[in-house]
Amino acid sequence: MLPLLLAVICFSTVQGFSIYSAEKLCYGATYTLPSRYGPDSFSGLLIFVPREGSEQKIVMNNTLGVDPRYKVTKTSVSVPNLTERDEGTFSVMLYSKKTYNVVNLKILDCSEKESRKYGEPYTCKVPDGAQFLEFTPRSQDKITVLWKHTDPEIHRGGRGRVRWNVWEMKKLTQEDNGYYNFRGKDNVLLRRWKLTVQGDDDDLAD
Repeated sequence: MLPLLLAVICFSTVQGFSIYSAEKLCYGATYTLPSRYGPDSFSGLLIFVPREGSEQKIVMNNTLGVDPRYKVTKTSVSVPNLTERDEGTFSVMLYSKKTYNVVNLKILDCSEKESRKYGEPYTCKVPDGAQFLEFTPRSQDKITVLWKHTDPEIHRGGRGRVRWNVWEMKKLTQEDNGYYNFRGKDNVLLRRWKLTVQGDDDDLAD
C-alpha cells in the first residue's frame, strides 16, 4: 500500500478566510481539496498554477467544474492519480477580484528502489488487477507502455515480457534505468519502482 498522504498543514487567516495550506503527497495518490472549496461551500473561481511555468488552469467556476483533469462533485474537488505535473498552487478569486493562494501542492517520489548490475535479469510479480505497465526513462517525460493485460503481444520488440504472471527483463542495460508503474482499472497506481542499473559494457566484459 502506497503511503498516500504526507502533509504538513499551516493556515493563515485574513478576515476569517483561510488562505494557505501546504500539502505533500506521494506520486499516484489522490488529493482532495479542503471542503470549504467544494461547490456546496465556495462560489468564485478556483485556479491552479503549475510549478513548471505552464499557464494557469481554471478548475472550477462558480460551482461548475471546468478542467476534466479535476474531479468535481456536489461537495468536493479532487485530483486523482497525481503526477509531477500536478505540483503547484491552487488559488481562489472572490467577487472582489482579489486572488488568494490557498493550497501549495508538492508531489513526492515514494517509489520503491531497485538496483541491478548491468547484464543481469530483472523479474517481479504482476500485481493482482494490473491492466498495464508503463515506463518512463530517467530524466525524460516520455512514457512507454511495456505491457497490457488486454494486448499481451504489445511487448514484441520491447525490453521485457510477462510470463506466468511475472514481468521479466533479460540482460539489463543503461536504457532500462527509470520508473516503472503497474496500473489497474481507472489508471489507479498499484506499484511504482525506480530501477537503477549499475555498470556498463566495460563491466560486463570484465
